Amino acid sequence: MLKSVPNYESSQQPLYYAAAGLWWHIGQWCSLQGLYLLYWIRWLNVPFVAALVWVGYFAARMVFPENQFLRLGVPALIAFFPQQAFYSIQNDVLSPLCFGLAFICLMRWMRAEPPGLGLGIATGLSLAATFLAKMSNLPFLVVSALAVLLKLWQWRGTGKWRAALPALAAMTLCAALPICSWLAWSKYAFGDFSATAPNLQSLPWTRRPFGEWWHHPIFTPQGCWIFVSGLLTTFWQGEFHWHDNPLDLPVVSAFYVSLSLCFLSFATAKLIPRFSVATPQQRQAPWLSLGCLIAGAGFLAFLSVIYDFGTCPNPSRDHPYFIAGRLILGALIPFLLLYLYGLDCLLRQAGNNWRRPMALAGMVLFMLISEIITDWPVFSSQYNWFHA
Repeated sequence: MLKSVPNYESSQQPLYYAAAGLWWHIGQWCSLQGLYLLYWIRWLNVPFVAALVWVGYFAARMVFPENQFLRLGVPALIAFFPQQAFYSIQNDVLSPLCFGLAFICLMRWMRAEPPGLGLGIATGLSLAATFLAKMSNLPFLVVSALAVLLKLWQWRGTGKWRAALPALAAMTLCAALPICSWLAWSKYAFGDFSATAPNLQSLPWTRRPFGEWWHHPIFTPQGCWIFVSGLLTTFWQGEFHWHDNPLDLPVVSAFYVSLSLCFLSFATAKLIPRFSVATPQQRQAPWLSLGCLIAGAGFLAFLSVIYDFGTCPNPSRDHPYFIAGRLILGALIPFLLLYLYGLDCLLRQAGNNWRRPMALAGMVLFMLISEIITDWPVFSSQYNWFHA
Protein backbone atom coordinates (compact mmCIF):
# COMPACT_ATOMS: atom_id res chain seq x y z
CA MET A 1 0.00 0.00 0.00
CA LEU A 2 2.80 2.43 0.86
CA LYS A 3 4.39 1.77 -2.53
CA SER A 4 1.32 3.26 -4.22
CA VAL A 5 1.85 6.59 -2.46
CA PRO A 6 4.01 8.88 -4.63
CA ASN A 7 7.17 10.38 -3.19
CA TYR A 8 6.69 14.09 -3.83
CA GLU A 9 10.27 14.85 -2.81
CA SER A 10 11.41 13.09 -5.99
CA SER A 11 10.58 16.30 -7.86
CA GLN A 12 12.77 18.44 -5.62
CA GLN A 13 16.10 19.84 -6.76
CA PRO A 14 18.75 17.09 -6.59
CA LEU A 15 21.82 18.64 -4.97
CA TYR A 16 21.02 17.92 -1.32
CA TYR A 17 19.71 14.43 -2.06
CA ALA A 18 22.81 13.55 -4.06
CA ALA A 19 25.00 14.72 -1.16
CA ALA A 20 22.82 12.84 1.36
CA GLY A 21 22.99 9.67 -0.74
CA LEU A 22 26.78 9.86 -0.90
CA TRP A 23 26.90 10.50 2.86
CA TRP A 24 24.63 7.48 3.41
CA HIS A 25 27.03 5.23 1.51
CA ILE A 26 29.97 6.62 3.48
CA GLY A 27 28.11 5.65 6.65
CA GLN A 28 27.60 2.14 5.30
CA TRP A 29 31.30 1.90 4.46
CA CYS A 30 31.92 2.84 8.12
CA SER A 31 29.78 -0.21 9.13
CA LEU A 32 26.85 1.88 10.40
CA GLN A 33 23.45 0.18 10.24
CA GLY A 34 19.82 0.74 11.19
CA LEU A 35 19.08 3.65 13.49
CA TYR A 36 22.73 4.67 13.47
CA LEU A 37 22.49 5.39 9.73
CA LEU A 38 19.49 7.65 10.34
CA TYR A 39 21.45 9.69 12.86
CA TRP A 40 24.38 9.65 10.44
CA ILE A 41 22.18 11.45 7.88
CA ARG A 42 21.31 14.05 10.50
CA TRP A 43 25.01 14.59 11.15
CA LEU A 44 25.40 15.66 7.51
CA ASN A 45 24.25 19.09 8.68
CA VAL A 46 27.38 19.41 10.83
CA PRO A 47 29.87 19.83 7.94
CA PHE A 48 27.36 22.00 6.08
CA VAL A 49 26.96 24.42 9.00
CA ALA A 50 30.68 24.36 9.77
CA ALA A 51 31.40 25.30 6.15
CA LEU A 52 28.71 27.99 6.37
CA VAL A 53 30.46 29.57 9.37
CA TRP A 54 33.68 29.87 7.37
CA VAL A 55 31.87 31.22 4.32
CA GLY A 56 30.18 33.84 6.52
CA TYR A 57 33.53 34.85 7.97
CA PHE A 58 35.10 35.07 4.53
CA ALA A 59 32.20 37.18 3.19
CA ALA A 60 32.33 39.61 6.12
CA ARG A 61 36.13 39.90 5.91
CA MET A 62 35.96 40.60 2.19
CA VAL A 63 33.31 43.32 2.53
CA PHE A 64 34.53 44.93 5.78
CA PRO A 65 38.21 43.95 6.17
CA GLU A 66 38.89 46.67 8.75
CA ASN A 67 35.80 46.02 10.90
CA GLN A 68 36.54 43.29 13.43
CA PHE A 69 33.01 43.43 14.85
CA LEU A 70 31.47 42.44 11.51
CA ARG A 71 34.22 39.97 10.64
CA LEU A 72 33.60 38.05 13.86
CA GLY A 73 29.92 38.84 14.31
CA VAL A 74 28.64 37.16 11.14
CA PRO A 75 30.27 33.74 11.77
CA ALA A 76 29.43 33.92 15.48
CA LEU A 77 25.72 34.43 14.82
CA ILE A 78 25.74 31.68 12.19
CA ALA A 79 27.31 29.26 14.69
CA PHE A 80 24.56 29.93 17.25
CA PHE A 81 21.70 30.68 14.85
CA PRO A 82 18.57 29.01 16.30
CA GLN A 83 17.04 27.96 12.96
CA GLN A 84 15.51 24.53 13.51
CA ALA A 85 16.05 23.52 9.89
CA PHE A 86 19.71 23.00 10.78
CA TYR A 87 18.67 20.13 13.07
CA SER A 88 16.44 18.21 10.66
CA ILE A 89 16.79 16.07 7.56
CA GLN A 90 15.67 18.24 4.64
CA ASN A 91 17.13 20.22 1.76
CA ASP A 92 16.83 23.75 3.20
CA VAL A 93 20.13 23.40 5.04
CA LEU A 94 22.16 23.59 1.83
CA SER A 95 20.68 26.87 0.52
CA PRO A 96 22.62 29.35 2.74
CA LEU A 97 25.92 27.64 1.94
CA CYS A 98 25.37 27.63 -1.83
CA PHE A 99 24.15 31.20 -2.08
CA GLY A 100 26.77 32.30 0.45
CA LEU A 101 29.42 31.15 -2.03
CA ALA A 102 27.52 32.84 -4.86
CA PHE A 103 27.32 36.04 -2.80
CA ILE A 104 31.10 36.09 -2.38
CA CYS A 105 31.59 35.52 -6.11
CA LEU A 106 29.13 38.30 -6.93
CA MET A 107 30.93 40.74 -4.65
CA ARG A 108 34.21 39.88 -6.34
CA TRP A 109 32.51 40.36 -9.68
CA MET A 110 31.28 43.80 -8.63
CA ARG A 111 34.80 44.80 -7.56
CA ALA A 112 36.76 43.28 -10.45
CA GLU A 113 38.01 45.57 -13.22
CA PRO A 114 37.18 43.45 -15.24
CA PRO A 115 36.41 39.94 -13.90
CA GLY A 116 38.55 37.04 -14.99
CA LEU A 117 37.51 33.78 -16.60
CA GLY A 118 37.98 31.81 -13.36
CA LEU A 119 35.68 34.15 -11.47
CA GLY A 120 33.05 33.78 -14.20
CA ILE A 121 33.18 29.99 -13.91
CA ALA A 122 33.02 30.05 -10.09
CA THR A 123 30.10 32.50 -10.12
CA GLY A 124 28.15 30.44 -12.64
CA LEU A 125 28.67 27.17 -10.80
CA SER A 126 27.71 28.66 -7.43
CA LEU A 127 24.53 30.14 -8.90
CA ALA A 128 23.69 26.80 -10.49
CA ALA A 129 24.27 25.06 -7.13
CA THR A 130 21.96 27.59 -5.47
CA PHE A 131 19.17 26.72 -7.90
CA LEU A 132 19.79 22.97 -7.67
CA ALA A 133 19.59 23.17 -3.87
CA LYS A 134 16.08 24.66 -3.65
CA MET A 135 13.53 26.09 -6.08
CA SER A 136 12.67 28.87 -3.61
CA ASN A 137 16.19 30.28 -4.17
CA LEU A 138 15.05 31.53 -7.57
CA PRO A 139 14.50 35.14 -6.36
CA PHE A 140 18.17 35.32 -5.33
CA LEU A 141 19.22 34.29 -8.84
CA VAL A 142 17.10 37.11 -10.26
CA VAL A 143 18.77 39.63 -7.97
CA SER A 144 22.19 38.21 -8.89
CA ALA A 145 21.46 38.57 -12.60
CA LEU A 146 20.35 42.17 -12.07
CA ALA A 147 23.56 42.92 -10.14
CA VAL A 148 25.70 41.55 -12.97
CA LEU A 149 23.74 43.49 -15.59
CA LEU A 150 24.05 46.66 -13.50
CA LYS A 151 27.81 46.24 -13.42
CA LEU A 152 27.90 45.78 -17.19
CA TRP A 153 25.77 48.91 -17.58
CA GLN A 154 28.30 50.86 -15.52
CA TRP A 155 31.00 49.72 -17.92
CA ARG A 156 29.01 50.70 -21.01
CA GLY A 157 31.01 53.91 -21.61
CA THR A 158 34.39 52.21 -21.34
CA GLY A 159 36.13 49.28 -22.96
CA LYS A 160 35.86 47.19 -19.79
CA TRP A 161 32.61 45.59 -20.86
CA ARG A 162 34.36 44.00 -23.83
CA ALA A 163 37.08 42.61 -21.58
CA ALA A 164 34.37 41.18 -19.30
CA LEU A 165 32.60 39.27 -22.08
CA PRO A 166 34.66 36.03 -21.69
CA ALA A 167 33.89 35.94 -17.96
CA LEU A 168 30.23 36.75 -18.64
CA ALA A 169 30.01 33.97 -21.23
CA ALA A 170 31.65 31.48 -18.85
CA MET A 171 29.32 32.47 -16.01
CA THR A 172 26.25 32.18 -18.24
CA LEU A 173 27.28 28.79 -19.60
CA CYS A 174 28.22 27.33 -16.20
CA ALA A 175 24.95 28.54 -14.66
CA ALA A 176 22.61 27.86 -17.58
CA LEU A 177 23.74 24.36 -18.50
CA PRO A 178 22.97 22.66 -15.12
CA ILE A 179 19.82 24.75 -14.59
CA CYS A 180 18.41 24.13 -18.07
CA SER A 181 19.27 20.43 -17.85
CA TRP A 182 17.25 20.10 -14.64
CA LEU A 183 14.36 22.12 -16.05
CA ALA A 184 14.27 19.89 -19.15
CA TRP A 185 14.29 16.77 -16.96
CA SER A 186 11.48 18.21 -14.80
CA LYS A 187 9.39 18.90 -17.89
CA TYR A 188 9.99 15.37 -19.17
CA ALA A 189 9.43 13.57 -15.84
CA PHE A 190 6.78 15.70 -14.13
CA GLY A 191 5.05 17.61 -16.91
CA ASP A 192 6.16 21.14 -16.04
CA PHE A 193 9.46 22.98 -15.77
CA SER A 194 9.12 23.77 -12.08
CA ALA A 195 8.21 20.18 -11.15
CA THR A 196 5.62 21.54 -8.73
CA ALA A 197 2.60 19.93 -10.40
CA PRO A 198 2.78 16.69 -8.33
CA ASN A 199 2.97 18.65 -5.08
CA LEU A 200 0.14 21.01 -6.01
CA GLN A 201 -2.09 18.12 -7.02
CA SER A 202 -1.72 16.66 -3.53
CA LEU A 203 -2.71 19.95 -1.87
CA PRO A 204 -6.14 21.57 -1.69
CA TRP A 205 -4.75 24.77 -3.20
CA THR A 206 -6.36 26.57 -6.13
CA ARG A 207 -5.27 29.62 -8.09
CA ARG A 208 -7.15 32.79 -7.19
CA PRO A 209 -8.42 34.96 -10.04
CA PHE A 210 -6.24 38.01 -10.63
CA GLY A 211 -9.02 40.37 -9.56
CA GLU A 212 -9.17 38.72 -6.12
CA TRP A 213 -5.47 39.12 -5.40
CA TRP A 214 -5.94 42.66 -4.15
CA HIS A 215 -8.48 41.57 -1.53
CA HIS A 216 -5.81 39.65 0.34
CA PRO A 217 -5.31 40.90 3.94
CA ILE A 218 -1.57 41.27 3.33
CA PHE A 219 -2.38 44.62 1.71
CA THR A 220 -3.72 45.97 5.00
CA PRO A 221 -1.45 47.30 7.78
CA GLN A 222 -2.47 44.50 10.14
CA GLY A 223 -2.04 41.81 7.50
CA CYS A 224 1.33 43.20 6.44
CA TRP A 225 2.51 43.11 10.06
CA ILE A 226 1.30 39.51 10.49
CA PHE A 227 3.26 38.49 7.38
CA VAL A 228 6.48 40.35 8.23
CA SER A 229 6.58 39.38 11.91
CA GLY A 230 5.67 35.78 11.16
CA LEU A 231 8.30 35.52 8.43
CA LEU A 232 11.02 36.95 10.67
CA THR A 233 10.02 34.58 13.48
CA THR A 234 10.26 31.47 11.32
CA PHE A 235 13.43 32.76 9.62
CA TRP A 236 15.14 32.98 13.00
CA GLN A 237 13.63 30.00 14.78
CA GLY A 238 11.98 27.65 12.29
CA GLU A 239 8.65 25.86 12.29
CA PHE A 240 9.03 22.80 14.50
CA HIS A 241 6.07 21.61 16.57
CA TRP A 242 6.23 19.50 19.71
CA HIS A 243 3.04 17.68 20.69
CA ASP A 244 1.15 19.89 18.22
CA ASN A 245 2.47 23.11 19.76
CA PRO A 246 4.95 25.50 18.10
CA LEU A 247 8.43 25.00 19.48
CA ASP A 248 9.09 28.66 20.24
CA LEU A 249 8.53 31.25 22.94
CA PRO A 250 6.52 34.44 22.18
CA VAL A 251 8.91 36.67 24.11
CA VAL A 252 11.90 35.28 22.18
CA SER A 253 10.09 35.75 18.87
CA ALA A 254 9.22 39.34 19.80
CA PHE A 255 12.89 39.99 20.61
CA TYR A 256 14.09 38.69 17.24
CA VAL A 257 11.41 40.54 15.27
CA SER A 258 11.91 43.89 17.00
CA LEU A 259 15.70 43.84 16.75
CA SER A 260 15.60 42.71 13.13
CA LEU A 261 13.28 45.51 12.09
CA CYS A 262 15.30 48.06 14.05
CA PHE A 263 18.74 47.07 12.75
CA LEU A 264 17.61 46.44 9.17
CA SER A 265 15.85 49.82 9.04
CA PHE A 266 18.90 51.60 10.42
CA ALA A 267 21.18 49.79 7.97
CA THR A 268 18.94 50.77 5.06
CA ALA A 269 19.02 54.41 6.11
CA LYS A 270 22.81 54.26 6.34
CA LEU A 271 23.01 53.07 2.73
CA ILE A 272 22.00 56.55 1.59
CA PRO A 273 25.30 58.32 0.72
CA ARG A 274 24.28 61.44 2.63
CA PHE A 275 24.09 59.50 5.92
CA SER A 276 26.75 56.84 5.29
CA VAL A 277 30.37 56.70 6.42
CA ALA A 278 31.06 53.57 4.35
CA THR A 279 32.79 53.73 0.99
CA PRO A 280 30.77 53.18 -2.22
CA GLN A 281 32.48 49.81 -2.59
CA GLN A 282 31.48 48.77 0.94
CA ARG A 283 27.87 49.80 0.30
CA GLN A 284 27.60 47.35 -2.60
CA ALA A 285 27.29 44.32 -0.30
CA PRO A 286 24.54 45.82 1.93
CA TRP A 287 22.62 46.93 -1.17
CA LEU A 288 22.88 43.45 -2.66
CA SER A 289 21.87 41.97 0.70
CA LEU A 290 18.83 44.24 0.90
CA GLY A 291 17.82 43.27 -2.63
CA CYS A 292 17.99 39.58 -1.72
CA LEU A 293 15.85 40.06 1.39
CA ILE A 294 13.22 42.05 -0.48
CA ALA A 295 13.14 39.52 -3.32
CA GLY A 296 12.83 36.55 -0.95
CA ALA A 297 10.07 38.14 1.13
CA GLY A 298 8.32 39.35 -2.02
CA PHE A 299 8.36 35.83 -3.45
CA LEU A 300 6.62 34.39 -0.37
CA ALA A 301 4.16 37.30 -0.32
CA PHE A 302 3.35 36.56 -3.97
CA LEU A 303 2.65 32.91 -3.14
CA SER A 304 0.42 34.05 -0.29
CA VAL A 305 -1.65 36.20 -2.63
CA ILE A 306 -2.12 33.98 -5.68
CA TYR A 307 -3.42 30.85 -3.92
CA ASP A 308 -6.63 29.94 -2.15
CA PHE A 309 -5.37 27.43 0.40
CA GLY A 310 -8.70 25.67 0.85
CA THR A 311 -8.73 23.21 3.73
CA CYS A 312 -4.95 23.26 4.15
CA PRO A 313 -4.10 23.84 7.84
CA ASN A 314 -1.00 26.00 7.24
CA PRO A 315 -1.27 28.26 5.38
CA SER A 316 -5.04 28.35 5.52
CA ARG A 317 -7.95 30.52 4.48
CA ASP A 318 -8.07 31.99 7.98
CA HIS A 319 -4.30 32.59 8.00
CA PRO A 320 -3.36 32.96 4.30
CA TYR A 321 0.29 33.85 4.81
CA PHE A 322 3.19 31.89 3.36
CA ILE A 323 5.64 32.58 6.18
CA ALA A 324 7.99 29.60 6.01
CA GLY A 325 11.27 31.39 6.66
CA ARG A 326 13.32 28.27 5.89
CA LEU A 327 12.36 28.65 2.21
CA ILE A 328 14.46 31.82 1.94
CA LEU A 329 17.24 30.64 4.24
CA GLY A 330 19.59 31.12 1.30
CA ALA A 331 19.67 34.80 2.28
CA LEU A 332 21.12 34.03 5.73
CA ILE A 333 24.58 35.53 5.12
CA PRO A 334 23.19 38.66 3.39
CA PHE A 335 20.66 39.02 6.21
CA LEU A 336 23.28 38.82 8.96
CA LEU A 337 25.61 41.19 7.11
CA LEU A 338 22.86 43.79 6.88
CA TYR A 339 21.63 43.08 10.41
CA LEU A 340 25.06 43.56 11.99
CA TYR A 341 25.88 46.48 9.71
CA GLY A 342 22.84 48.30 11.14
CA LEU A 343 23.83 47.40 14.69
CA ASP A 344 27.41 48.51 14.06
CA CYS A 345 26.28 51.90 12.70
CA LEU A 346 23.94 52.35 15.64
CA LEU A 347 26.62 51.59 18.23
CA ARG A 348 29.16 53.80 16.48
CA GLN A 349 26.83 56.75 16.93
CA ALA A 350 26.56 55.92 20.62
CA GLY A 351 30.37 55.90 20.96
CA ASN A 352 32.49 53.62 23.19
CA ASN A 353 33.92 50.79 21.12
CA TRP A 354 33.52 48.31 23.99
CA ARG A 355 29.75 48.27 23.42
CA ARG A 356 30.07 46.34 20.17
CA PRO A 357 31.77 43.20 21.55
CA MET A 358 29.44 43.35 24.55
CA ALA A 359 26.42 43.52 22.23
CA LEU A 360 27.70 40.57 20.19
CA ALA A 361 28.38 38.51 23.31
CA GLY A 362 24.92 39.40 24.63
CA MET A 363 23.20 38.26 21.40
CA VAL A 364 25.10 34.97 21.30
CA LEU A 365 24.33 34.30 24.96
CA PHE A 366 20.66 35.15 24.44
CA MET A 367 20.40 32.80 21.46
CA LEU A 368 22.06 29.98 23.36
CA ILE A 369 20.04 30.31 26.57
CA SER A 370 16.70 30.93 24.84
CA GLU A 371 17.21 27.92 22.57
CA ILE A 372 17.99 25.66 25.53
CA ILE A 373 14.84 26.87 27.31
CA THR A 374 12.74 26.49 24.16
CA ASP A 375 13.96 22.97 23.41
CA TRP A 376 14.03 21.74 27.00
CA PRO A 377 10.83 19.63 26.63
CA VAL A 378 12.48 17.78 23.73
CA PHE A 379 15.55 16.73 25.71
CA SER A 380 13.60 14.06 27.59
CA SER A 381 12.41 12.34 24.39
CA GLN A 382 13.29 8.67 24.16
CA TYR A 383 14.22 9.19 20.52
CA ASN A 384 17.19 11.42 21.29
CA TRP A 385 20.63 10.07 20.48
CA PHE A 386 21.65 9.78 24.14
CA HIS A 387 18.53 7.64 24.79
CA ALA A 388 19.05 5.41 21.78
